[in-house]
Amino acid sequence: MTGEQIRWLLVAVVTVAALLFCTVFVCKKRKKDAALALFVGSALTVFLVLSVFHSVQEYGAGNLPAIGEGDPTVTVCIDATAAKRGMLFEETELLLYEGESALDILKRVCETQNIRIETNGDYVEGIDGLYEFDLGSESGWMFEVDGKRMGVSSADYAPADGDAIVWVYVTSYTEVGS
Repeated sequence: MTGEQIRWLLVAVVTVAALLFCTVFVCKKRKKDAALALFVGSALTVFLVLSVFHSVQEYGAGNLPAIGEGDPTVTVCIDATAAKRGMLFEETELLLYEGESALDILKRVCETQNIRIETNGDYVEGIDGLYEFDLGSESGWMFEVDGKRMGVSSADYAPADGDAIVWVYVTSYTEVGS
């Protein structure tokens, strides 16, 4: 079911419910209650008509911006093979926005691909239900750029055009980088 179908289904349910309540209140000679039910039903209907709804499939349907010729880009992937979950996001070339950090790019990917991410400030605690310490006291999410572990926070790392950023779940912090 699409978001548009969900919206009109809700409009129909609210309208029928408001009319049903109005009918019951009119039959019981409770005109003020009938007027209130009509007002609330009308307000809800207007709200629903003006709202935007997305189905689960439509939300985060992969709408990453198109890349133009000469635009700065990075490649990004999210690798959870150490946790036997495979690639959560296959290596993909993305447009690099000015001033964007490695963490900003991860958040953008997760939002557009409907991948749940949890952070504590600038620290990535979990991606897609896979959290730090799930597979031991040294397990968690790390990032590397062009095959090397960065010595800074992902929020402080400003990617350059052509960087290859890999978010990888590790069972030991010594697994990443060279």
